[in-house]
Amino acid sequence: MAKQPIFGKDPEKISRLLSIGEDEGDLNEVQGNVGDAPMISEVRADKQVTGHGRGSSASRDEVVERLHTSVEGYRIIKVLGEGGMGIVYLAEQQHPVRRPVALKIIKPGMDSKRVMARFEAEQQTLAWLDHPNIAQVFDAGTTEAGCPFFVMEYVQGIPITDFCDRRKLSIQDRLHLFLALCQAIQHAHQKGIIHRDIKPSNILVEEQDGHPTPKIIDFGVAKAMVEPLTERTFTTEDSQLLGTPEYMSPEQADMANKDIDTRSDVYSLGVLLYVLLTGVLPFAPQTLRESGIENIRKTIRETDPKTPSTRLTKLGDEAMVIAQNRRTEINALVRHLRKELEWIPLKAMRKECSERYRSASELADDIENYLTNKPLIAGPPRTTYRLKKFVRRHKPLVAGFVAVLAILIVGIIVSSVFALQARRQAQRSDAIVDFLTNDVLGFAKEIKGRDATAIDLLDEVARKLDAGVLKDQSLTELLVRYRLGNLIKELGYSQKAIPHLERVREIHMEHPGAEELVSFHLIMNYLGLAYSK
Repeated sequence: MAKQPIFGKDPEKISRLLSIGEDEGDLNEVQGNVGDAPMISEVRADKQVTGHGRGSSASRDEVVERLHTSVEGYRIIKVLGEGGMGIVYLAEQQHPVRRPVALKIIKPGMDSKRVMARFEAEQQTLAWLDHPNIAQVFDAGTTEAGCPFFVMEYVQGIPITDFCDRRKLSIQDRLHLFLALCQAIQHAHQKGIIHRDIKPSNILVEEQDGHPTPKIIDFGVAKAMVEPLTERTFTTEDSQLLGTPEYMSPEQADMANKDIDTRSDVYSLGVLLYVLLTGVLPFAPQTLRESGIENIRKTIRETDPKTPSTRLTKLGDEAMVIAQNRRTEINALVRHLRKELEWIPLKAMRKECSERYRSASELADDIENYLTNKPLIAGPPRTTYRLKKFVRRHKPLVAGFVAVLAILIVGIIVSSVFALQARRQAQRSDAIVDFLTNDVLGFAKEIKGRDATAIDLLDEVARKLDAGVLKDQSLTELLVRYRLGNLIKELGYSQKAIPHLERVREIHMEHPGAEELVSFHLIMNYLGLAYSK
């Protein structure tokens, strides 16, 4: 045979290993090799369900025997798995380095034009991608019989959902693992490739240097966004769904829709996140598949999934096991999801692609937002929500703000109590409290995105006052600026205090009755101290 590498990949420069399978049939074989089985039944809709494309043991042995002499430079060890178009073997590369590899070759008798195009597309797709979380191509060529093959990393990984449950990873640990996956998918998108079949069995996780590392495999149904992958680029044929229904976007399920972009993968990522959080799919596989392809398409395109927290509460005893696998209790997990975490997968899974995250990286950004207590892109755009997130993110700072506000409010009200009649004092106190709560506490929107300090709050108060928010309530402004100026001076910002105390002096001179509120002597005393600093 004349092996013909077609991508210019230098095997000497590659040392990382990966096994690859195509569907549940692949994973059953692969997991048998490492003692694992897939959590969720996943069968391609474009395959015959019976047999899942598998051959008999005798036929496999015959194929392996023939391949011993037909793939130059590689010694075939055993079958790892097989799918609709390819068989995956564990092999040993003989030169220039000796190492185990995963060798994928088209199945005998499966050399139709469509299948050949899909196989060649997968070869070229993987050759374009260079990311630590995407299975890497080492070599590619054709056998003596003219069947294309390619060689990839080999690793004894297990599906991401199995890995998380076996290790009982917490929600935060699962989110960190999911982040790496989003970044890898974003890399593929930047190369112009949509995966179109993101699911647990296509994301294997292994330990590398003590850290879990996800690897995306099987770009066999990938689609090039920019240009054809090969001269024989395939298209979806009638009555076939390319992908896995449970993870398929509405536009992908609509076989007449040719306008599929990266947001289709965002949808699949949303489904995967849903499963990582809840342990179950948005749509039960049995229900989804019970009436054939048309029912699958209708459900995906028209039925909204239940919220993750709702799905969990209806699982009964199963929910307790799911919670234990996440190192928590079911009630705590449900509360955790209801607060805001479930907003993320639900936004990623919107029926209209324009309402989803614009990219895998934006989805990753929102995961980061959640982990760092920042406002979510998926969250409601209300000021109260953003203010709550600001408080959670800056607890020590907010504690100082609360103290500042307490000093202002208490000091002003106390002064008013002793200076004015009860009715007038109550009116003025209400005006002050309204100003501090409605105007000042809205500062979160103005200063978000930078590190805030106590002086930021005081500057915000000053800005509101200078904008004339109390222009028709001069004596109320006098009280606020008097307390504000003294507080700023005590914090060591005497120059910032001067404008407030000067304004207090002006108001005091314009309103003779102001002496009942604040002594002019005290005003001048504080003003003199501020100028002397």
